Amino acid sequence: MPTPLELVLYCIAMWQQPEPPDAVIPTAAKQVLARNAKDLDGLEFDITVERRFLAGQSSFPAELQSRGIKVLPPPKADIVRIDGARFYQKAVHGPTGTEVAESTYNGRTLYSGRPPARDTPSILTFDTADRRVGKNKQSGFPEKYFYWNYFKEAGYHLPEFPDELGQSSSSLVLHFAKVGHVVSWVVKESPSTHEVVLESPSPLSQYKMTPQQIERKVSHLLGESRINQEGILKRLVERAKAEPFRRYRFSLDPALGLAVREQWETTPGGELLSHTVCEGHAKVENRSVWLPKVCRVLMYSSESDRSYVSKTPLYEIKLNLNEVVAKAFSDKEFELWYDLPGGRVFDFTSPKATADEPIAYDVPGSPSDLAEASKGVRRGDTVKWFVILNVGILTIIIIYIVIRRRGTESR
Repeated sequence: MPTPLELVLYCIAMWQQPEPPDAVIPTAAKQVLARNAKDLDGLEFDITVERRFLAGQSSFPAELQSRGIKVLPPPKADIVRIDGARFYQKAVHGPTGTEVAESTYNGRTLYSGRPPARDTPSILTFDTADRRVGKNKQSGFPEKYFYWNYFKEAGYHLPEFPDELGQSSSSLVLHFAKVGHVVSWVVKESPSTHEVVLESPSPLSQYKMTPQQIERKVSHLLGESRINQEGILKRLVERAKAEPFRRYRFSLDPALGLAVREQWETTPGGELLSHTVCEGHAKVENRSVWLPKVCRVLMYSSESDRSYVSKTPLYEIKLNLNEVVAKAFSDKEFELWYDLPGGRVFDFTSPKATADEPIAYDVPGSPSDLAEASKGVRRGDTVKWFVILNVGILTIIIIYIVIRRRGTESR
């Protein structure tokens, strides 16, 4: 029987025992995954996104019924361009074909806008990644600049947040291994697959809002909308503290250049958040990468309220890759400008702009008017002069009434 001293020494030895080493991704697999991501450069993609409920509202858990998850976004199409660290994304409303939003990054400037439509003037913003990063830190709420649903499910990481801009596309597996660690990499014989499990910081870990920041974030809302949104943000912050990481499992097909067949996302406690199945892979012409024609995602947690997880899938997201075209992109294809006069421009890149107030001006009637129009005024200056103008007009009216009244009284 060991003596107390021997027990103490044994416990010390066990405590000093190093942690088991992380699993590693085979070198050949790393090279294939990196090559696949590189093969996305110089391609334009046509993608459609559809969502559908998998149960009626009455079948939803009480927690979600009370949180107002009633309507899913309508079907839409995305046009995406990838060229190194340059990205472009256009969203088109599926049923009407209306172009509803564009975002692009050309390596220096962020462009985002709403193209002109019938009876609707355009809106265009010029911005910088640094300013966006600063605003995210100030608010405690990390707002994405791009949304890459299809690429994430197909196994790729593209820059989404302002602090990621400047990076190129990468393999999602390699990205998770870089920011987190590999739990296991197993090669299975039948069927021939590579199963990889990784742990990565939870996407919710970025939500670090204080009560004051939450209050400011919802200050523009009224009534029930404000209450619901405030509750969602508070639950997100609480869940972010409770879940520092997520676990991801991928099934990769070696016959398709390690393309993703399936992937699962779970919480630290093992709750399933989403399950994706990718099908109909096709090899991109003159490249090595295989891309799925369809990815179906079963969602167990709402995209708008990640603070609750259901035991059964809430809805399905269907991502269709309609077309892939190789192009030699020009610089103009990563810039935005709307020529129709009357559109509104907000320019945060101007030396006269501040972090909170852009230079604002209307789209000129002709290119020759651009230099004068783009001198612009800060939005706050516009409000200030509007108030001054109205006060002046009101003063003139009051003086006029007083003079008339005195003239009447003197008669």
